[in-house]
Amino acid sequence: MEWAHWMENQDRSVAQTKGPNCEVSTVFLGLDQSLINNRQILYETMVFGGEFDRKGSRYCTWDEAEDEHIKWCIESFEFGGSLFVWSDEKV
Repeated sequence: MEWAHWMENQDRSVAQTKGPNCEVSTVFLGLDQSLINNRQILYETMVFGGEFDRKGSRYCTWDEAEDEHIKWCIESFEFGGSLFVWSDEKV
């Protein structure tokens, strides 16, 4: 019960970035999502909107999640000059 209370009340966000055509969200999942992997899958990045809507991937560590969040942002945003927007705002 303590874990469920913690999950409800914590900010599980690793990174959230709004772009001109989509949002990229990376979060701590709280439960191991691996089925046959020897490493725990605890983080997930998802894209909302744009060409990659509802696409994403999962990771084992916070560092992997941060690195991959940036890669998803670069891949997902249609950018050129000033159209590329980084934001720390919560989704």
